[in-house]
Amino acid sequence: MATVSVNMRIDAELKKQAEELFHELGFTFTGAVTSFLRQSVHDQGLPYRPSVKYSKALVDSCREAEQEASDPNTSRYHNQEELRAAVEAL
Repeated sequence: MATVSVNMRIDAELKKQAEELFHELGFTFTGAVTSFLRQSVHDQGLPYRPSVKYSKALVDSCREAEQEASDPNTSRYHNQEELRAAVEAL
């Protein structure tokens, strides 16, 4: 199997901490990154669930979107073309 070099820039302290962790787990840095990539390809996604800390503004925006979605007076579009036509008509 052919290999290639990958160059990336990461914070020096983060790399040091990761190398220490990977060493404790029996991995080299390269081995851990390769394992991450293999699992991502296998899962067809990230091998963990990304999350964000919810800010008040984000929560408020989500609530507003839910209210608009349940409002029978909110415009509805069945496809992208209908939406585009409505936007262009503005």
